[in-house]
Order: sequence, then structure tokens, then C-alpha cells
Amino acid sequence: MNKFILLTLLSLTFCVEQFERFAFIQFQKFLNKYNKKYDTVAEYLLRFEVFKKNLKRFSQNKTSYKMGINQFTDLTLTEFRKRYFNLNMKLLNKINNKKVSVNSNDAPESWNWVDQGVLGRVEDQGFCSSSWVFTTVGNVEALNKIKTKNFIYLSKQQLIDCDEMSMGCEEGFIETAFEYLTEYGCMTEEDYPYVGYEDTCKYDPSKVVLR
Repeated sequence: MNKFILLTLLSLTFCVEQFERFAFIQFQKFLNKYNKKYDTVAEYLLRFEVFKKNLKRFSQNKTSYKMGINQFTDLTLTEFRKRYFNLNMKLLNKINNKKVSVNSNDAPESWNWVDQGVLGRVEDQGFCSSSWVFTTVGNVEALNKIKTKNFIYLSKQQLIDCDEMSMGCEEGFIETAFEYLTEYGCMTEEDYPYVGYEDTCKYDPSKVVLR
């Protein structure tokens, strides 16, 4: 065998072994940090393979944003999209849009709602497909802040548990979520905290702070 080819193969083997060791160590840290547990050895091995592929993708990243290990690194892109990008677009397209006239001459050159204290903190929905809830409640929180000058963190869990037109952590509908809040009102995050899974409805009308 050509000496150059042999040295190349040996070098590639060494690099592969080095990467495998590095990936295994990072995977153990990942499991501990995010308290990940898998039911079977097969699931463990599958998630490790996905984790390694994501590590390679991170190292080859040429985008303007930073990529790194987080709680989603054992998911494929398809799995991530299916779990977290679950808005029902067909229903959204049916919503009647209202035209609003705006005098652009009065608009400032720039405006940052974060600086105005209108947007809440960045939150983690966990493994519940509740993006429809966070979208709905985030809008209501922002509108309430603009109107009252007072920011209140409202309950996301209330919608997951109590909006019977939606399907909790499986799928939800922004339009029906707004309809629910209009009829029943919303409790605070403190009174009805987020747990990240569907549970029995604990709605208490005496604790409604916004309708």
C-alpha cells in the first residue's frame, strides 16, 4: 500500500477516535446538565448518534449566529420542527384580517419594544409543544403592558389545561386561545405556574387578573 495512503488512513482513524472520545464526554455532560434519561439502550445509542451529527454540524457552521450544545442537541431537525413548530397554519389563514390605517408620518425612525419593557423574559416551553400558548399569552402580556403600563406574567399552563378547543401539548390554535381568554380571563403565572405537560384544569375565576 502506498505510504501516503497508509499515513492518511492512520490519521483519519486517529481523528475519528479523537472525535468519538470528545463526543462521548460532551454527551455525558449533556445528559447530566439537562437530566436526560432514555428508556432503552437502543434509544440511548440513537440519541448519541444524533448528538454526534449535531456536533459536526456545529463545527461546520458558517452562519452569522452561534451554534452550540443545548437541551435540544439530541433531536434531529425534523424532530425539533415537529415538536416546536406546531402552529396550525390552516386555521391561521382563515382568520379575518382587519385593515388598520396608520399615519406613517408620525412613526419614529426606530422603536424597540424590549427597551419599552413590553416583552417578557425568554422562556423555555420544555418538551411540551406549546408554542401556540406562548405566542398567545406573550401577545396579551405585551398589549396589557402597553395599555396599563404594568407588566404581568400571565399563565400559560391555564391554556394548556383548560382550552378545550385545543389539544394541550399536542397542538393548539391561537384563535381559539384568544377566544378562551376573552370568555374566561387569565390567571397569573404565579397562581397557575407552567409545568410543561397537560394536567387537570385548575381555573379559578376569583384569581383572574385580565379579561
